[in-house]
Formats: sequence, structure tokens, C-alpha cells
Amino acid sequence: MREPLVSVITPVYNAGRYLRETIESVLKQTYKNIEFIIIDDCSSDDSNDIIKSFCDTRIVFLQNEKNMGIEVSSNKALDYCKGEYIIFLDDDDIIPYDRIEYQINIMERRNDIIVHGGGYALIDEESKIIYLADAKYVNDEYVKAKLFFNTCFVNGSAMCRMSTIRENGIRFIKESYGMQDYRFFVHMAQYGRIAYSDKALVLHRMHSNNYTSKMLEEKKVAREKVFKAVKKELFMSQGINMTEMDINSFCHYFQEWDNYACINENELENVRSLLEKIISSAEKNNVDYLYELVRICNEKMQGICKKNGLPFVQVYSSVGLEDSFKLDKYTIDKESIVLWGAGKFFEGRIRKNEFNKYNIVSIVDVKRAGKKEALYGVDIITPDMLNKISYDYLIIMVKEHEAVMQEAIKLNIDESKVYTYVEWMKKQGYDERWIGA
Repeated sequence: MREPLVSVITPVYNAGRYLRETIESVLKQTYKNIEFIIIDDCSSDDSNDIIKSFCDTRIVFLQNEKNMGIEVSSNKALDYCKGEYIIFLDDDDIIPYDRIEYQINIMERRNDIIVHGGGYALIDEESKIIYLADAKYVNDEYVKAKLFFNTCFVNGSAMCRMSTIRENGIRFIKESYGMQDYRFFVHMAQYGRIAYSDKALVLHRMHSNNYTSKMLEEKKVAREKVFKAVKKELFMSQGINMTEMDINSFCHYFQEWDNYACINENELENVRSLLEKIISSAEKNNVDYLYELVRICNEKMQGICKKNGLPFVQVYSSVGLEDSFKLDKYTIDKESIVLWGAGKFFEGRIRKNEFNKYNIVSIVDVKRAGKKEALYGVDIITPDMLNKISYDYLIIMVKEHEAVMQEAIKLNIDESKVYTYVEWMKKQGYDERWIGA
């Protein structure tokens, strides 16, 4: 496989406390063909001294004559880039040592992807992991649909195709008040596929001087205006017909960080009408992510109902609810599983997205196998077909798990592959008290 040049861009401003760790995480990558563009935005601490202490020819050190802000600094660094792929890394974050190699393998294999992002872990001031994100993205279309509500992943986890950026003149927009990354991905989404893998690709640091945290505190009103402006840009770019009043209502109901507005039951119909308007407009435009847009709109409706203690109100479309929860069997880097049993318990687990981190190859169900060829886009099979397909694990979704286990043994299925639902959820690290809740 060829080894294209990767440019890593890190704008720096008074990051002395964490900067050395950030730089080391890039220079120690298992993938070596990189250029590391570090641009200092007139820091008043020891950031410059720390950067200069590294003797590595892959570092390109730029300095602003005056403080220009993160957006201008990022654009200036973009102008210096020679790489085919770009990574934007904050000056206090860390990346795992195999991260670039992992993403290059994906980007080189799939030319249709223009941005690839992934999971993340939050770390504290001492670099200890305090939270491991557990995103539930089913496929590329879901990632694109999620952009309507929030950014799809932490900026530092993304690898972007430089040709797309150059050909379409995509830049960071000044005075975005910490929303420059979201805005950037909204613009990128117009020109190709955005893909996602569950693997944690960045360790994102949380501390009191974090840039986003400062913007949330110091520029709250200005940031809210940018939030609405980005939504307007997104709706327009996707051909979604929304009035100013619609956009204001949308930003009120569905706020940053997946926060929901406090509403009463009378307002619930307004929320549903707004979401159905978005779906209807997307449907007329024949967008390729329609199924997932219906899915995520229902998820958001469920979220706002749950927050306000209101009964769930379904968001409808001509797609139909079952189709909107269709599962993709061919997403990147996911273990393959077979589920045994397609009853009400199975339905409940699917609607809670408990298996979205895996490729569901087939569903074993004797009663349904002869009546229905697929459920949620997944083939329904009989037990005797298990030895004819490839999968990593078989998960039993029925109460009669001992009988199913015996049947699996008779079929010569490797016992180490077979789990009851409870055993499987424990294996994933869930507390037994919450399993099946």
C-alpha cells in the first residue's frame, strides 16, 4: 500500500502546560510520512520554547505577528499544507500512536469518503481518562443526518481529504466562537461521504481554560447566533425549505450538546410538525440519508418527550417507521453478530440501539423465517443455516436460552461464540442492574 503524506495542523495559544504531550503523540505515530504544522498565535507563555525544543524535520513552525484567532491560524496553516490528508488537532489533545495508520488504511480503501472521524475519550488535566464516548452511529448516512442536530464527532478525531478542501474553497469562518469545526464539517458534507468508526481516535482534554469552554462562558449570546447561522447554512445546502421562524424554533427545541428545551404537551405537536417538515423536504430532494433522517428525528422526539415526562409521539414519513430503523450490515470495522429470536424483547433492544456497534449478519427465527425474508433490513434464517454464514458471535434473545444453547451445540457451533443477552451485555461492561431496562 502506498504511503501518502498526512498533514497535522495544530494552532497553539498559551498551551504550555499540555503542549509537549500533544506534540509527542504526533511524532510517535506508527505512520511516519507526516508533516506537523504548528502555528503559534502570539502565546505569552512558554509554548514557543516547548515547540523549539523538538528537533524533528517533520515539524513546520509558523508564528503569527499578532493574535489572529483559531480560525485565521487554521486557514494560514492550511495554505502551507502539502499532504493529501489533513488532521486538525487541538493544542491540548492527544492522539493514540496508531491513529494515523488506522485512518489512512480506511481513506485509501474508500475513495468515496472525504472525512473520516471516530470515537473519543475525555481526559482530565492529568491525562487520566474520565469518560469513553459510546456513540451509536449505524452507518455513513446516519452521520450525515446527525449533522442537522449537532456535530458528528470531535474535531480532533477527523481526517479530511485535502483535494475536497482545495477544490471547493472550504475554509474556517472567523468569529465562529468555538463552532468553527461544526461549520467546517457542514460545508464538507455537501461534497461527499462522511464516515465514522467506533475506535477512539483522540483523547480530548477537559479543563477550565479549554477554548470551547471559554466561548460557552464568555461568548454565549454570540455563539447562539452562530449556531443558528450554521443551521441555516446546513438546511440551505441540503435543499431543506425552512423559514427563519422554523430555524429559530428548531434551535430552541434542539440545542447544543443534545440538550432539549422544556416544553409542555401542547407544544409537542409543533415539534413533530417541524421534524416532519424537514423529512418531507428531504424526501422531495431524494437525499441518500432519508432512512437515517427519519430514524434520528424519532430518536430526538423520544429524547425531548423523555426529558419533559411526555408520552412519545412518533414522527411520520412515507418511509415508514420500520424502514427508518433499517440496519446497515456493511459498516466499517465492526464485529459481526447473529441474533437468535425476533420477538418483542428483540424489538425493544433494537429500538434502544443496543447493537449499533456491530454488524448484524442475520436473525434466527423459525416462526418468521418462512413468512418474512428480512426484518430491519437483516435476513431472517432458520437454525440449520448458521453453519453456512460467517459471524463472530451468536447472541440468544429469548428466555428459553438453555434449550437454544443445546440446539446450538447439536449444530456444532463453537460454544465460545454463543452468549445469552445478559452475558453479552455484561461482556460489554454494562451494570447488571440496567441490562434490559
